[in-house]
Amino acid sequence: VQLEFEVEVGGPFENVWKYFSQFENVPDWDPTPRTVKSSVKMKNKLALFTTLFQSSMENNQGHYETIDFQESKDRGYVSFEGKNDTITAFDEIICTKKDSNTTSVKYRAEISLRGVLWLFTPFIRGGLNQLTENAKKGCIKRSI
Repeated sequence: VQLEFEVEVGGPFENVWKYFSQFENVPDWDPTPRTVKSSVKMKNKLALFTTLFQSSMENNQGHYETIDFQESKDRGYVSFEGKNDTITAFDEIICTKKDSNTTSVKYRAEISLRGVLWLFTPFIRGGLNQLTENAKKGCIKRSI
């Protein structure tokens, strides 16, 4: 299942990017993860976050890892890969400076059910779309 949205967030690019590029802030704007604990290690000058999360959709812990992190003075990109017993997810967050106090935040996710659960993908698509709308609303409310 592919999910995507783009919103404009009030706030200088530097502040918005700093906030949205940190996976541990996701529960502030996305209702799906309930708790997040992160650890950081450096690899080739890249801070790799390993994040444990508890999902609101199930009582199943999983982890996310930073796959890519790129930033410039007016654009930031971060991607994460997450897994638990039932799903694999690939998330991207792209922040782009629009003007001195407005930043575009684009979020994309590809979620796959693992094992035989993939057979249920058509049945959960509506629920995932609703979670995406809730995350979008959370991003809009999160002016920095």
